[in-house]
Amino acid sequence: MPDPPFTTRARRGDPDAAMTVQLMLEELKDQHDDLKDYVGTIAGGGGAGATYIFTQSTPLSTWTIGHSLGQYPSVTVVDSGGTELLADVVYISSNTITVTFAAATSGKAYLNY
Repeated sequence: MPDPPFTTRARRGDPDAAMTVQLMLEELKDQHDDLKDYVGTIAGGGGAGATYIFTQSTPLSTWTIGHSLGQYPSVTVVDSGGTELLADVVYISSNTITVTFAAATSGKAYLNY
């Protein structure tokens, strides 16, 4: 019966086997990091842990954000200086929200689920 994937039979003190295991672990970590990066940048929605970053360059008191995440994400808003702001968030649908401020504001909205 073949060994399961990502396993190796090593003898104690065998430096070649230890190196093989170390290289396999590094490759798995790289693949894991790549997958996290990919899932975090999915534009069409889908995967767990997706993030959408919206930039509002022109100051407006209401931002309408179409995000295509297909979910009702948490929302963090910062002004153009990076200071976190309080705002009213309304979920229009699973792909659209509005963010309303007391005054016209520019900055970014980070949508996460």
